[in-house]
Amino acid sequence: MSNNGVDVHAFTLMSNHYHFVLTPQTKDSLPDAMKDLLGEYTSYFNRKYGRSGTLWNDRYRAKPIEDERYWLNCLRYVEANPVEAGIVSAPENYRWTSYRIHAAGEPSRWLVLHPLYLGLGKTPFERQTAYRALWSSDPVPDWCPPGA
Repeated sequence: MSNNGVDVHAFTLMSNHYHFVLTPQTKDSLPDAMKDLLGEYTSYFNRKYGRSGTLWNDRYRAKPIEDERYWLNCLRYVEANPVEAGIVSAPENYRWTSYRIHAAGEPSRWLVLHPLYLGLGKTPFERQTAYRALWSSDPVPDWCPPGA
């Protein structure tokens, strides 16, 4: 989505919803990117399954992330979604999430590592180790608390 002026820092794709942690570059970047992404996916899905109409119940919702702790809580919440839903027992076992990128250094051509993540260590190994430690130190939040 960065070609739409949006840097994606984390994601989870579920069967009935999705989560992104991202940074829009302008005030119009986010709505433009979401319109393109959701419109293209709906067209693809409808062609593939011979159907028409919308796939989504509602417009996307965006919440600003105001501080570092809140950002890290949201990142963990997004990547823990498949575990919390009972789909997998550990986040590294779910393919459609950014967890393995952050925790194990799995390569990605499009995910943009956020400065807060990069600040977890000087090397990729240090960042990955620190990120995994964040998961083991506190329970994963069951929501992104406002201003926590």
